[in-house]
Amino acid sequence: ISLVLMLTLWGTPFLYNGEEIGMTDIYLGETGQFRDMLGVWYYNTAIAQLGATLEEALAHANRIGRDKCRTPMQWTNAPNAGFCPPDVDPWLPVNPNYTHGINVTDRLKDPDSL
Repeated sequence: ISLVLMLTLWGTPFLYNGEEIGMTDIYLGETGQFRDMLGVWYYNTAIAQLGATLEEALAHANRIGRDKCRTPMQWTNAPNAGFCPPDVDPWLPVNPNYTHGINVTDRLKDPDSL
């Protein structure tokens, strides 16, 4: 019961969607994949005002932007990680590591998983 109460305290750590199965951040390889306006703004600013190369600006936008951790939940190792039908494009790309065991179905089968 003390653990449950601890989770109600101010500043207590909590899990984001997918952390319980080991989901990791994704690197977005092109600006058209960004949905977070902060990442888009930072990309454009890095080029225009800081003189960054396209690759440097993309790396900075990935670091600053919030899309890297907002990818669809990885349910299975099926197309689109089982998040949506295969013929539908999700809002953000699915992290490709869902085919390497980082999905709910595979984690439930793993006796050493959280």
